[in-house]
Amino acid sequence: MAYPSFRLDGKVALIAGVGENMGLAIARAWRAGGVHLALTDLRPEPLAAAAGEVVAAGPGTGTVVDDAAAASWAPGDPPPGVVALTGDVREPADCARWVDTVTRIHGGLDILVCSVGRSSFGHALRMPAELFRQELESTVTGSFNVAQAAGRAMVASGRGGRIILFSSGAARKARKGGASHSAAKAAVNMLTKVLALELGEHDITVNAVAPGLVPRSGHVSTDDYRAAVRRSLPLGRLGRPEDVVAAATFLAAPESGWVTGEILHVDGGSGTGDAGAPAHTAAPRSVF
Repeated sequence: MAYPSFRLDGKVALIAGVGENMGLAIARAWRAGGVHLALTDLRPEPLAAAAGEVVAAGPGTGTVVDDAAAASWAPGDPPPGVVALTGDVREPADCARWVDTVTRIHGGLDILVCSVGRSSFGHALRMPAELFRQELESTVTGSFNVAQAAGRAMVASGRGGRIILFSSGAARKARKGGASHSAAKAAVNMLTKVLALELGEHDITVNAVAPGLVPRSGHVSTDDYRAAVRRSLPLGRLGRPEDVVAAATFLAAPESGWVTGEILHVDGGSGTGDAGAPAHTAAPRSVF
């Protein structure tokens, strides 16, 4: 058996909610590895910036096909460097349009990464209802919408596929101020498992990456919170985007073909316990 290479060159991937952190890091790495990429985001400005970074990272043409260019793209046109499409993951029609565009331009879809979500934080008794709904609609409904559209295309193609959703350690560990965040990510975990059950017969795997705290510029967490999280981790550091890239690449690669319905925690060991807590006792002893 050959040593695993986890190569994705030649695959077609849609990254929904490319953003400015983990989704963007995945896109840059996969573009450099020869993946044909389509990126989506609700906001035109971050999407355009991400598309520019991604085409610069990879081989071949630096052409960006945006919404207008995609509508007039014809078979036989030169392959684009990246497809960049705006839209709202909460709208099934937008998700279907993204998938239809990708399959029309590239002839199919092999991988979906859904890193979309608008997080809401606040004490449960003071959180406005619209903020609670915002996270559930973007994270849970959005994940379902784009996974449904991608899954339909993958089943129709008959060539299998990979669906990777984004969860969080918040799904298994409650925290103050995290009513909507923990609830939404726990729902993504169960959505992952249900989709894995339903799509397995079509050789489509469905898994989720559950990152720990991976700060970015403008992150809402405070310095005190980040320091407390760092102290609690066995590995003693916060996450980096490349940590998540490695996990997503494994789940997208051919070598993970017998892995489905799993939640891959990439969190510095957060689930093992609190590394910042003192030892139970200074010396070994027995208590009766």
